[in-house]
Amino acid sequence: MEVFVLERHLERIAMDRRRFLKTGVLAATAATVLPKFSFGQSVGGNTIRVGACGLGVRGTDAVLEALHADGDVKIVALADFFQDKMDIACEKYAADFLGDKKDRFDVPKNKRFVGQNALEDMLANGDIDAVLLNTPPVFRASEIKKCLDAGKHVFAEKPLCVDPTQARYIENELMALAKSKGLCMACGTQCRHLPNMIEAIERVRDGHIGDIVSSTCSFTCCGFLEGWTMPKNPDPMTVEYQIRRWLSFIWTSGDHYVEQHIHSIDVALWAMGDPSPKTAYGVGGRDVYLRYPEQGDRYSNFSVEYDFGDDVSMSSISRQENGATRLSTNLATIRGTKGTLNLCLSGDPQKITGEKPWQSKPAHDVNPQVLKQRWLYKAMREGKAGNNLAPLINSNFAAILGREATYSGKRLQWSWIKNSKQNLFPENKIDLTSTRPISPIPSPATYKLS
Repeated sequence: MEVFVLERHLERIAMDRRRFLKTGVLAATAATVLPKFSFGQSVGGNTIRVGACGLGVRGTDAVLEALHADGDVKIVALADFFQDKMDIACEKYAADFLGDKKDRFDVPKNKRFVGQNALEDMLANGDIDAVLLNTPPVFRASEIKKCLDAGKHVFAEKPLCVDPTQARYIENELMALAKSKGLCMACGTQCRHLPNMIEAIERVRDGHIGDIVSSTCSFTCCGFLEGWTMPKNPDPMTVEYQIRRWLSFIWTSGDHYVEQHIHSIDVALWAMGDPSPKTAYGVGGRDVYLRYPEQGDRYSNFSVEYDFGDDVSMSSISRQENGATRLSTNLATIRGTKGTLNLCLSGDPQKITGEKPWQSKPAHDVNPQVLKQRWLYKAMREGKAGNNLAPLINSNFAAILGREATYSGKRLQWSWIKNSKQNLFPENKIDLTSTRPISPIPSPATYKLS
């Protein structure tokens, strides 16, 4: 039922051209190359063979979510940079982590690929139909390309990228490549799959809060998110250290404003009709208790103001600092001329106040992490060969714009981010044993835009 509601909602967005809706939501696709589970191919009840790349906390959970998302999905291959990550994940899978889905996990040792070429090895030897990408986001665009070139369908976790060059590459080239090959791509914005949030957005589209005037979005934590395992090599100048502790470094994560807060930005923009801001201006900083370089070059707090023109704005707050109060599950507040919508995470009720008050039922029994993968497998089985990346790319651009406005202390135009040459992807092939200079902590006095 929830998948049907989601599809109806996406179709409606694609047709609805209110004043804020300027981009398409789904790229309709047709295949010229026919991999398994491709456009026009009858797949019936065939088993979808899935490989997972990246076995941190999110990636380990994604395997279980895949098994819940479709009753005929089977996990047949795993890949990670590091042997210890592979061992920890496989120990969980061998125990009770997968519950009654354990019989659909079949990854022998020769299908567990480790090292700098783990993804390539899995694509060549894993015998898979689809890939779950849960590695640090700096690698996402290049990994999507490798999967598409190998004829594999893709689930890509958020954010899709960490800089404008990669964002444009995904938007302008990889979406077209997937279309030409008849492949499906899905992304990790799970909130767009929550049934009660979809219903709330539908009510906004129907005018229940009137014309949108402003919005606020927030994502604040009571501690620093720095990665879930400490590097065995204590030297922060090594590539291995920076990848293991990827949440601490701008080049690997995009900073927490892009990596985590993108959830709130995406929800707010979705409610507004997926507009692109005209400008962004931000302030932010770094807690004095974050050690440099051991804890990277990231910020710990951001506050960004987006201007959409026509006197419409969005305020955005993101914070990860020890001792700070974690805010409630409220992700975004959308204010209109006739009412206000509060959008909440974790299945809590969505609420409208004003001329047409309304409150949804809670959705605690629905796992949006499962639903976001279900979208992919359903599209594969129906041969739709589409993708739902376009809204997230827009949100990704907006998040990067806000980050760069904060670092530089400048009011940045949307046209800047669409033309910026900034590229955080490593120029040379990743070598875990090599060293990599750590950038200075960004400061408006010295930060250079590119």
